[in-house]
Amino acid sequence: MTQQFGGVICAAVTPMHGLTIDHEAFAMHLHTLAMEGCSGVLVTGTTGEGPSIGLSERPQLVKTAVSAANGLKVLAGTGCSSLTDTITATRDAFDNGADAVVIVPPYYFRRASVDGLFNYYVAVIEQSVPADRSAMLYHIPPISGVPITVPLAQRLFDRFGDRISGVKDSGGDMAYTSALLETVPGLPVFVGSERVLLEGLMLGAAGCITAGANSAGAACVRVYDAWRSGHESAGDLQSKVTELRAVMESYPPGAAAYKALLRLRYGGASWDVRPPLENHGPEVLDEMVERITALDLDLLPWIAG
Repeated sequence: MTQQFGGVICAAVTPMHGLTIDHEAFAMHLHTLAMEGCSGVLVTGTTGEGPSIGLSERPQLVKTAVSAANGLKVLAGTGCSSLTDTITATRDAFDNGADAVVIVPPYYFRRASVDGLFNYYVAVIEQSVPADRSAMLYHIPPISGVPITVPLAQRLFDRFGDRISGVKDSGGDMAYTSALLETVPGLPVFVGSERVLLEGLMLGAAGCITAGANSAGAACVRVYDAWRSGHESAGDLQSKVTELRAVMESYPPGAAAYKALLRLRYGGASWDVRPPLENHGPEVLDEMVERITALDLDLLPWIAG
């Protein structure tokens, strides 16, 4: 099987001024991610507030990402609770140039069987994924409540081969990660946090798709590159990245935390989150910056400026 993606893919925030998506700020952010060495970008994922972005807004967001990609692979989160909405969002993503889609399971009927979920994915892939493109399965049970079980991943990979380009594993359970890699050889797995990037790579993961790259893309890439080159610095770099991520996770939701930092980095007014999420105020940002600075990790040089 041919691996289509690898390295550090940023689960990008969606810049907004009030309720309006700021495409210019989004393009600027993607330029930064490309310059920092990220290999790709996930649009309308969890950190990108995908569930809060309407079907009518998604095509232009993908189009902006493709236009601004500068070498980045563009993945689009297209999973919805409605099968027909998922098919529509997936078709629209590919029509506007996405390289792949990332599909979370339908998350309202949480007791759906493996057979039911299999049928759902078969319908989406057969009706909306072109033969020369692919879909990635999105395992995030702490949020969705519906796992991509190892048997489900196995069945879909057996059915579609390269049209399943991987699993975004945001479950936080490395035993699951290991089982998936061992049971479904050839299926690329991307850990969902830079916290476990090195551990995942050592198990055989292809890389990570992570929110942390919004602010620390270069640092995440350094971990990945050090591991690939066999450099002993990989462990020390991973420890630093893990410390930084721990601070960021202290200020949920992630979209608000990363947007607060990006407001500091880029300036401007386009770093709001949509309700029901809430923005972090200046006092939270000040505390966040103070804690990051106190770590003395030298991972975010732009903070000192």
